[in-house]
Amino acid sequence: MNKEFNETKGDYAWARVHEARLVLEKGKEELKALEAKKKVPAAKIKKMQEECQDFKAQAAELSVTLDEENAKYQQQEEELESLRENLQLLKETQNENNNRLRTENVTKNSLDAELKYIQTQITNLSKAENLAEKERMEQIRQMELETLNARKAALEKEKEREDLAREVQDREMQQEKLAKSAEQQNLKKIESQIQDVQRELDEMGSSSEQHLAVFGSKIPQLDREIKRNLNRFHKPPIGPLGAHIKLEGEAGTNTELGRLIETEIGRHMLSCYLVNDDNDRRELLKIVNSVFGMRDPKKPKIYTSRFLGRRHNVTRPGCREKALMDYLKIENANVFNHLVDQKSIESILVCRTQETAKALMTYEERVPRNVQYTITHDFNRFFPAKKNASYRSYYIEPIHGAVTLKSTMSSIVQEKSKELRSLQEHCHAMREEINKKDRSLQSFAAEKKRASDNIQRIRMDLKKVSTEITKVKAQCDNDSGDQLDNLRAEYQIKKENLQEINNNIQSSLDKKAETGRLLKEKDAELKRKRDDLNKAKADSELAESNKSLRALENKINRKGKEIKNQEKIQKKLTEMSEDKKRKIKEHEKIIKEFSDIGSKIKEEFVPDKSAKELNAKFMNLKEKLETKKDGEDVEELQKNYTELFTKHAELNSEIQALQENFLIIQQMQKDRKVKMIFIRRHITNIVRRKFNELIKRFAKKLGCEILLRINHENKNLTFVFKNGEEERSNTDVSTLSGGEKSYTQMCLICALWDMMEPPFRCLDEWDVFLDSVNRKDIARELLEFSLKKLDKQFIFISPQGATDVKNIKHPLVKITEIKKNS
Repeated sequence: MNKEFNETKGDYAWARVHEARLVLEKGKEELKALEAKKKVPAAKIKKMQEECQDFKAQAAELSVTLDEENAKYQQQEEELESLRENLQLLKETQNENNNRLRTENVTKNSLDAELKYIQTQITNLSKAENLAEKERMEQIRQMELETLNARKAALEKEKEREDLAREVQDREMQQEKLAKSAEQQNLKKIESQIQDVQRELDEMGSSSEQHLAVFGSKIPQLDREIKRNLNRFHKPPIGPLGAHIKLEGEAGTNTELGRLIETEIGRHMLSCYLVNDDNDRRELLKIVNSVFGMRDPKKPKIYTSRFLGRRHNVTRPGCREKALMDYLKIENANVFNHLVDQKSIESILVCRTQETAKALMTYEERVPRNVQYTITHDFNRFFPAKKNASYRSYYIEPIHGAVTLKSTMSSIVQEKSKELRSLQEHCHAMREEINKKDRSLQSFAAEKKRASDNIQRIRMDLKKVSTEITKVKAQCDNDSGDQLDNLRAEYQIKKENLQEINNNIQSSLDKKAETGRLLKEKDAELKRKRDDLNKAKADSELAESNKSLRALENKINRKGKEIKNQEKIQKKLTEMSEDKKRKIKEHEKIIKEFSDIGSKIKEEFVPDKSAKELNAKFMNLKEKLETKKDGEDVEELQKNYTELFTKHAELNSEIQALQENFLIIQQMQKDRKVKMIFIRRHITNIVRRKFNELIKRFAKKLGCEILLRINHENKNLTFVFKNGEEERSNTDVSTLSGGEKSYTQMCLICALWDMMEPPFRCLDEWDVFLDSVNRKDIARELLEFSLKKLDKQFIFISPQGATDVKNIKHPLVKITEIKKNS
C-alpha cells in the first residue's frame, strides 16, 4: 500500500509539473501580446498630448488677440454702462413718484372724509334749537374728548416703545448681516485655499520628478513640456534656479541659517527660469501659460540673461566674515552670474551676532570694501553708515514653512497636509459661526415682525382715535353760533388743502408721465447701442476669433477625453499584464515545488493520466492509509463517547439556567424603567410647582398665568400663557422682552436649584439685559431665595455692580467689587 501511495504521489507531482509548463508557455505568449498592445495606447497618448499642446498654444495666442480686439470697444462698453446707470436712476425716480402719489392719495381720502363729516355737522348745527340740549351734548363731548386723548397718548407711548424695539432689532439684523457677509467671503477664500492646497497635494503625489515639485506643484509638468519642445529654443532654458543651488557649510546643517539664506534670495527667485534671448523668452512664456494659465499668480518669472558659460570675476569683501555666496554651492555658471547680477550675493555679509554687524557698519571708515549690507543669524539687516547718515537696521520677516533648498518631497507634503488640516478646521469653525449668525438673524427677524405687527395695529388704533377726536372736536369748539362759524372756516381751510393736494397729485402724475417717457427713450437708446455694438463685434474679427477659440477649446476638451480613454485602456492592459506576471510566477513556483517532490520519488517522465485523475487516486490511497490503523481500542472510544455525552447534558442544563436568568433580568429591567419614569415624573412635578410659585408675581404684571411644561419624550421645555378667559397659547421665550425673559429664566433656574443638591451655585452676568426696575426686583428675589438655603453657597457675578443689595445688612451676605485695571 505504501509503495503504491509513493508511486502515485510521484506521478501526480510530475503531472502537475507538465501541466504547469503548458500553462506557463501559454501565459508567456499572452504576456508578450499584452506588452505589444500596451505600446499602441502609449503612442496614441503621446501624439494626442502633442496635438493638445499645440491647441493650447493656439488658444493662448487667440486669447491675446481677443483681449486686443475687446479693448477697441471699451468706449462703447462704457457708454452702455453709463446708459444702464441712468436707466436705473430713472427707475428709482419713478418709484419715488409712485410712493409720493400713494401718500397724497391717502391724504386726499382722509380730507374728503373730514369734509363730509364737517358738512354734516354744519347742517346739524343749522337745525339745532334747544340750547340746554346743546350744553348737555357739549359736556358729553368734552368727556369723550378727554377719554380719547388719554387713549391716544397711551397708544403713542406704546408705538414709541415698539418703534424703538423694531429699530434695535433692525440695527442688530444689519450688523449680523454685515458680519455674516464678511464671514461668508472669508469662508469662500478659505475654501478656495483648501482647493488650491488639495490640488497641489494631488499634483505632488502624481509627480514623477518629485525633486522639482518642492519648487511648485506644476514645475514637474512644466519641465516635461520644456524637454518636449527643446527644438523651439536657441538654447535650453535653465530652471528652476533652486534645482541648481545647494546649501553648504553651516547652512546645510543649521535649519534657521538655511531659512535666512533662502529669505534673502527669495522663493520667487528659486522658482524662476533663465533664457538666453527674447525669442526663447516668448517661446517659454507660451509653454508657461499653457501649463499655468494666463492669470495664475504662481507662474514662475522668466529672466533674460545672456548665457556666457563662465563665471563673473567678483571681488570679495575685505574682511574675515563670510559672504552670502560662501554658503551656496552653484555649479552652473549662468545661475551664479544671475544671482550676482540680481542679488549681489558676493557683497552681502552674513554675521552671527548683531554686535559683530554693528561693529562693521557703525563707522564709515570701518566698513569693509565691496559690502552693500550685512545680515545676521537672528534675521536683522544692517546698512552701513554714510557721510550724512548713521547705520540703519531693519528686521527681516522670515519665510514660513520648510526650507525649500533643504526640503524633500515628504517634508513638503507633510507641511502642506498640516496646512490643509488647519484650513479645514478654520473652515468648520467659520461654518459654525455662520450657522450661529443665521439663528440670531431668525430670532431678530421674529422680534422685528412682532414689533412691526404691533406698530401696524397701533397705527390703525391711532387712526381710529384721531378720527373720533376730530369728530368730537368738530362738535365742541364754542357755542352754536361760534361753533357754526368755526366749522365753516375749518371747512373752507380743508377745502383749500384738498385743492392743494389735488394740484400736487396732478403735478406728480405729470412727473410720472415725463419720467416714463424718458425711461422708454433711454431703454430704446440702450437697446439700439447694444445692438450696434453686438453687430460691430459680429462684423469684426472678434466673432471669428471667439468662434475659433471655442472650437479650439472643444478640440482641447475632446483630446483630453480621448487621452483619458487611452489612459484607461493603458491602465487596464497594465493590470492584465501584472496579473499574467503574477500567474506566471505562481506556475514557476508550482513547477519548482512539484519538481522537487517528484525528483525525490522517481525521475522525470510524462504520466499517461491527468493530474486530476492522479490526485483523486492519491487522496483515496491517503484516506485508506489513515483509516487503517493497527490495535484500535473500542473500549477507549466507548469511554470517550460517554464522557462527551455527559458533558453535553451538563452544558444543556447550564444553557437552560442562563435562559431563565435572562428572563428574570429582563423583568427586573422593565420594573426599574417603570420606577425611573415614576421618579422622573415626581421630580418634574416638583420643579413645575416651584416654578409656578416663583412666577406668580411676574405673571400678575403680564396679566396672565404662566405655566411650565416639560415633555421628556420630545425632549423640550415650553411655557404656556393662560389669560382670564381660559385661552392658552404656547409662546417662544425669544418673543419676550429682555426683562421678561430674564425673570422667566431666573424662576426656572431657582426651581431647578431647589431640586438639585450642588453645594455651590453661581450665576454670571445675570442682569445684562435688564432695566433698573426689573434688575432690582430680580436681585431681591434671588437674594430671598438664597437666604432660604443657608446650607448652600450662592455666587452672583454682575458687571453692573451691586447697588440694589448694598443696603441689606445680613451676616451671611458679602459683596466684593473688583476694580477694572485702566
